Amino acid sequence: MWSWREQLSRNKTTYLRVGLLVLFLLPAMAPFFRPGYFWNANDARHDVYFIFEYHRAVEDGILFPRWSPDFTFGYGYPFFNVYAPLAVQVGEVLHLMGWSFTAAVKGVFILSILLSAMAMFTFAREWLSPWAAWLAALVYTYAPYHLFDMYQRAAMAESFSFMWLPWVLQGVRRSMRDRGPGGIWLLALAYGGLMLTSNLVAVLFTPVVILYTLFSLGHLWWTRKEWTWGWITRPLVGGLLGLGLSAWFWLPALAEFRYVNQEQWYGGYYDFHQHFVYFFQLFSPHWGFGISVPGPDDVISYQLGLVPYLLALAGLWHTLHTRDGEIRRHGLLFLLTLVGAIFLTTGASAWLWDHIPGIAFAQFPWRYLLLAVLSLSLLVGIGYTRVRSVWIWVAAVLLLWGSAPYLRVQVSEPLPEQGPVGLPALMRFQASAHEMTGVTVYATRVPTWSGLAEQMVRGTDVRTRVDFGHVERDPGLEVRVLGYTSREDRVWYRAEGEGHAIVFNRQMYPGWKAYIYDAQGQRVEQVLSWEDMGTEPPYGLVRVPVPAGEHILVLRFEDTWPRRVGKALSWITAIGLFSWFIHSKSRRRATAGGSSEHHATQNHASRGR
Repeated sequence: MWSWREQLSRNKTTYLRVGLLVLFLLPAMAPFFRPGYFWNANDARHDVYFIFEYHRAVEDGILFPRWSPDFTFGYGYPFFNVYAPLAVQVGEVLHLMGWSFTAAVKGVFILSILLSAMAMFTFAREWLSPWAAWLAALVYTYAPYHLFDMYQRAAMAESFSFMWLPWVLQGVRRSMRDRGPGGIWLLALAYGGLMLTSNLVAVLFTPVVILYTLFSLGHLWWTRKEWTWGWITRPLVGGLLGLGLSAWFWLPALAEFRYVNQEQWYGGYYDFHQHFVYFFQLFSPHWGFGISVPGPDDVISYQLGLVPYLLALAGLWHTLHTRDGEIRRHGLLFLLTLVGAIFLTTGASAWLWDHIPGIAFAQFPWRYLLLAVLSLSLLVGIGYTRVRSVWIWVAAVLLLWGSAPYLRVQVSEPLPEQGPVGLPALMRFQASAHEMTGVTVYATRVPTWSGLAEQMVRGTDVRTRVDFGHVERDPGLEVRVLGYTSREDRVWYRAEGEGHAIVFNRQMYPGWKAYIYDAQGQRVEQVLSWEDMGTEPPYGLVRVPVPAGEHILVLRFEDTWPRRVGKALSWITAIGLFSWFIHSKSRRRATAGGSSEHHATQNHASRGR
């Protein structure tokens, strides 16, 4: 009875801390409760149209789309094949629940605030005092770069990925220390979730995970004076299971990324040499709205925050003076990560960016501030793990006071030429911002408009992607539309003689497949994969060579072998994890039942005596 009361009292204390944490998070969430939408934030319009495109695919019965049919002025783009979709999927769920597209975006940001704070709290609470973990969660939320990511950049995927970082580290720690499977499961779910939320952040963060694993390994070996292979195999299994769960996305993304034009996103404005952070910008309290520009005159902020810096000094002091080996190890590790992340944002690291593969995947050097925020938050927690709770409250109030000037978004209405969310507005957005106009490697020119875009702006329904302009220029070819969806065209055609082709206003990319049936559509006479077709310049459109006579042609976007293998791996991993979970729970119940029966027998025997 006493242990039950003690556990209940402990749970009440935990619930109190969680409740207070949510209360202190309200100022960070408040800007998203304001009426209106922050249309002028860097990616705010992108976020809306990512969910919009995903929803159009869902309406066509495609639950996990890879092709975005309306991007690039209607020529389409394999956006969800190369861009991690989880944050967009969460937004789509909110939209299906009745939320508007803009409200769904704001809902994703609100969830990201709550979940990232809870993740930091649960991770830090395992090796710091509960109130120190509580403060670390607040710093993780209110660090200026985190606010910048949400309010100024509107970086939905990156902001949502904040929640996975602490949980990945917690999974590593638990899997190395606990004999049960819980740590492995946590690591698998967290690392898989990170891969599905932001492949970019996953690439940036994976070296930190490896470093954390090595530091933990060294600490266990040093303190226990023994070696156990489970310290390596268990986190390795968790990481591999995470890769398995997310293989349906990352495997085709990795295999087919070479078929999109990468120079678009790494050259010109996106050249990382133009976006290094100047050292003074890491401390400047300036806060404005705009985009990253070359040189030191950015209107946006790259600071980590004066209050977090000052609070972290206590963590540095405690790291250098504590006798607690685990806290000292964590402090040194995250101090190293903080310094390394800041270094990679500055021009002093240019040589590394030029010569070490993978670093430049970040695109903008200041993205490494994400790792700095993680490290700074934990250093603050370390500094306050041995102090009275009153100083925790003082630090929390100082943190909110220092963040107050930054807790705002620029609410604005859509520009008059854009109108409400829809296809016409999407076309105008692409034309005015030159965004969402990605092309594949088959294009020799990036389009600036199209006949499809003109049709959508006029409000005319698009009922086919056949290029009838090309058909009209071919007197020996007749085409009639039979059906159309976002990933399929079905047409009847008559070709007089050989040498004819039907051009579709869809960009060529692996996965397009053409089926040529007889005139009645009963028997397949020919199947052409994307490798067997041609492309129509200059935009690299699908060009299907057709045999003579009357036939029915079906062009469909299907899974390639990397997509099929990735799906199979994910299904096998998910089923395996679920079976492991059920088996583990059954064994635990059986063990608990046997233990209870044993105690009952002993009690009965003692009464008999």
